Formats: sequence, C-alpha cells, structure tokens
Amino acid sequence: MSKYDVELYGAGMMAQAIGYELEKNCEARQVTVIDPDSNRYYAMSRRLRSLIGGRERIFNYRNDPPKNALPHVIISAAPHTANVEIAQMAMDRGIPYCDLGGSHD
Repeated sequence: MSKYDVELYGAGMMAQAIGYELEKNCEARQVTVIDPDSNRYYAMSRRLRSLIGGRERIFNYRNDPPKNALPHVIISAAPHTANVEIAQMAMDRGIPYCDLGGSHD
C-alpha cells in the first residue's frame, strides 16, 4: 500500500534514480518533482514512464514548490548551490529533509 508523499527537488539523472526507487521500493503515494527547467522534468517523465509504465502517474511536475503542501519528506537532488535555500524551506515548514546533492567544498 502506498503511503508517503514526497517533494523531490531536481529532475536530473540523480532525481530520476531516486524517483524510480521511490516508486519501486519506498511506498510513495505521490512524488512532486520541482525543477525550474521544464525540459528536465519532461525528460524525467518520459524516462520514468519507460521504466515503470502507468505507475509514473504518481509523479507530478512543477516549476516551483507547492505553497501549502505538507509532504512526509523533502529530498534534494538539486545542484549544491540550491541546498541552503531548500534546507531552510524544509525547516521553516517543519518537514524532514534529505540532501542527496553534492558540494564542491
């Protein structure tokens, strides 16, 4: 039974792998993918549809974060330059946060 709502920041290759695992192994009910580049999230949508078929419908894609949503967790696969802003937003909303991005420092 699917039970977890997730906000996933980023729609690149790392986010695609995370999205696949969320659907296949982590009981995700809804995954909201947030990326400012719509070309990236359309590519992610096509890739996931080819891997998981109809279950890709648990994903929805946005350019900006939903205002009043309260997901169970926020996961960042965004570039390291966005980490502080995403982490602060998660803390402000009281939502657990996992950063899977990277840093060059």
